Amino acid sequence: MPILASLAHNYALRGPRTTGSVSSVSGEAEFTTAGTFSWTAPAGVTSVCVVCVGAGGAGTNNPSVSSGGGGLGWKNDIPVVPGQSYTVVVGLRGERTAAVNRFQGGNSYFINTSTVAGLGGGITGISASGTSLGGQGGFVGDGGGNGGGGRYGAGGNEPGGGGAGGYSGNGGNGGNGLNTTTQSNVPTAGQGGGGGGGGNADLLAAGGGGVGIYGEGPSGAASATYTGNTAGISFAGVAGGGSGGGNSYYAAAGSPGTPSTPVNGGASVGGQFGGGGFGRFGNGGESYGGGGAVRIIWGYGRAFPSTLTEDGQTGAPPPPPPAEAEPGQTLFTAVGVTTWTAPANVTSVCVVCVGGGGGGAGSTLASNGFSGAGGGGGGLAYGNDIPVIPGQSYTVVVGGGGVGGTLNTSGSGGGSSYFINTSTLWASGGSGGARNSATGGSGGVGAASASYYDGGGSGGQGGGGTSGNAGGGGGGAAGYFGNGGVGQRNSPIIAPTAGTGGGGGGGQAINSFTGTITTGGGGVGVYGQGNNGQPGTGSSNTQTATAGSGGTQASITTQANPASMLYGAGGNGSEDDSGGQGGAGAQGAVRIIWGAGRSYPSNSYGDV
Repeated sequence: MPILASLAHNYALRGPRTTGSVSSVSGEAEFTTAGTFSWTAPAGVTSVCVVCVGAGGAGTNNPSVSSGGGGLGWKNDIPVVPGQSYTVVVGLRGERTAAVNRFQGGNSYFINTSTVAGLGGGITGISASGTSLGGQGGFVGDGGGNGGGGRYGAGGNEPGGGGAGGYSGNGGNGGNGLNTTTQSNVPTAGQGGGGGGGGNADLLAAGGGGVGIYGEGPSGAASATYTGNTAGISFAGVAGGGSGGGNSYYAAAGSPGTPSTPVNGGASVGGQFGGGGFGRFGNGGESYGGGGAVRIIWGYGRAFPSTLTEDGQTGAPPPPPPAEAEPGQTLFTAVGVTTWTAPANVTSVCVVCVGGGGGGAGSTLASNGFSGAGGGGGGLAYGNDIPVIPGQSYTVVVGGGGVGGTLNTSGSGGGSSYFINTSTLWASGGSGGARNSATGGSGGVGAASASYYDGGGSGGQGGGGTSGNAGGGGGGAAGYFGNGGVGQRNSPIIAPTAGTGGGGGGGQAINSFTGTITTGGGGVGVYGQGNNGQPGTGSSNTQTATAGSGGTQASITTQANPASMLYGAGGNGSEDDSGGQGGAGAQGAVRIIWGAGRSYPSNSYGDV
């Protein structure tokens, strides 16, 4: 566009300005005059988002060196305290005139330079090399961009200033070249909303384009070089401002705030905010950088680089948190398939599943046969934060205990227990003890492959059968962080073991008991991890295996007085001289809990 028309895009220099709030917690404040200020957080404002632009430096002469642009830094969610005051510093622009030699632009920041800052541009690091760049202002914050680089002007050339940094990229670099239209290094456009680089000329080069403070927008275009000649003065086109910032411009000497046509010995000014100044040739012309700026915004959903960052914008308040569900729980012990409906306001639950224990095997003969092997204990799995929808129903399956084998018959396996489906959370049942086998049934597992498995364990293995001796002990139910105890084998002796991680103990082998077996390993409770179950002890007709984590212990006194092994314990195998049935495995269970702060294995898991 024509140079004079482009001047209408320049920012006027403004002092601190605070707009009215859209709501009690939305507003903005901007500071565009160099100096140190204090900003006080309004009532209800606990965090702010801030953008800072460092001031552009000024170019120098003898040698002719242009300045880099100021950097831009932004940061969101800076905590503040309502009523407390915070420091705001706006960097002073560079100036090179007959009376002033201030080449370095000042830093702009909020609170301190470690919080968020745009650092000033200058001439540091620029060498006599024709390709050298330097003086770029840096930044501190969540994001931003460095200012574009200034250059050295060789052969009577005046190099252009660097553009101000952008919101997600750097400002454009200034150009330089010979005292002709032949370019050594062309000026470049800004990136990420940054200002364009200033073009070079032999008598009046352009400053770099500035950058706006209302959020990221289009990047500034690079200046054209050697575009005009007025009264024998060769000059460059203006560099474009990025993100709504000001173009660079020309002015009369001593009047840098009033744009005009280029004149011999006049001023070249970097765009607002942060554009770098051109490099003077000889003693002619004045070089000014663009000033610094700081802008603070607050309100719902507002964030740099570009979300609701214009004046007066604000987002919708966040929705109120959902009503907190009353804590509760449901225990499922009825074997088979049922459903559970999520109560009002319940959006997640914690669940423990225990598989059924395997049944013990029967002896091969009613007299002096091969005793039955014990069944394996059921597995345990728990999971937390399983998402549910209030009012929606979900499948719950409780696995049954395996049936004890009759004369010369194996016991059956326990059933799996799960919540929703086996891909969500499940625990398998223990295997039944096999007839005529020296190896007991294997324990069930807590399926770690399920999506919401957080922990659990495997059931203990049942004790093996023995020729002419005691039936194998049942395996203990799994624990929350370990396995159930192993059932005893009598010959050769494999002693029963305690459960781990809150699992049930392994059952003791039974000898000299010819009735139907009604005992096995120890069960496991569903109220969270507790003590480990201990292995079975006692005489041939009176033995126990204790439960882990509050389950029910297994015991036997007489056939007429059986005791439970809840939940998940494996049944004992029958004695070699018995025609009686092997012990049944204990059923599984599923328990669901919900409410703030409740979780398995041991955080507020009791009934409320």
